Amino acid sequence: MIKYGILAIFLCLTYFSSAQNAKIINKDFDIESFDSVSFDLYGETIYEPWEADYVLVETTVKLWDTPKRLFQNYINKGRYYCHIKGADGQAKISSIPVERLKLSNRESVVSVVYYPASFRVIDSQIMRQDEQLSSKDEKKK
Repeated sequence: MIKYGILAIFLCLTYFSSAQNAKIINKDFDIESFDSVSFDLYGETIYEPWEADYVLVETTVKLWDTPKRLFQNYINKGRYYCHIKGADGQAKISSIPVERLKLSNRESVVSVVYYPASFRVIDSQIMRQDEQLSSKDEKKK
């Protein structure tokens, strides 16, 4: 009987120690007054155009083999959040600077940057495209 109790405890510990913590964090930024925006985000970054006139950064965080309260502590300290700074028509969206100790656990951080279709991506930067003249506008000239 004691063997089954020890086995049950071992299985519970194994199950809870390999649990995955996950969270999706969304942050939007008004970039109407900027001609270019550069990005310096923690983890992997993917760029996707969309029809809105602002930038949305959707960060998916997964952390394995970590207690829930430690994961919540990382979230609360801003480990996965980002902010914008800008001047003179240029802005930079970057991860909030926090102490980033190397985790002994497996961590996955993927940010999808949804940017206005009126911008184009060059490396880790989006730039406003020049206004394209339609064939009607060209005929008027």
